[in-house]
Amino acid sequence: LLKFTNEKIPTEINEDEIINQMKEIIPITYHILVESRDNNIVDKIKEAELCNPKKKILIFLGKVHAKLIMERVK
Repeated sequence: LLKFTNEKIPTEINEDEIINQMKEIIPITYHILVESRDNNIVDKIKEAELCNPKKKILIFLGKVHAKLIMERVK
């Protein structure tokens, strides 16, 4: 069994640092949770834009995904 520690979670989180650690320490999980999901979301956004060229599209994303996806959709 694992022993858990009772630590306070910081209110400020550096998302870039966490993502970089995730890439380094658990690359397969990073690929599944971030890269694959981002690819899927980008594909869905492009499909929605293609099907609705004159309409605005509202998308809700987590902070880390938003940053990465915005770079790819522009």
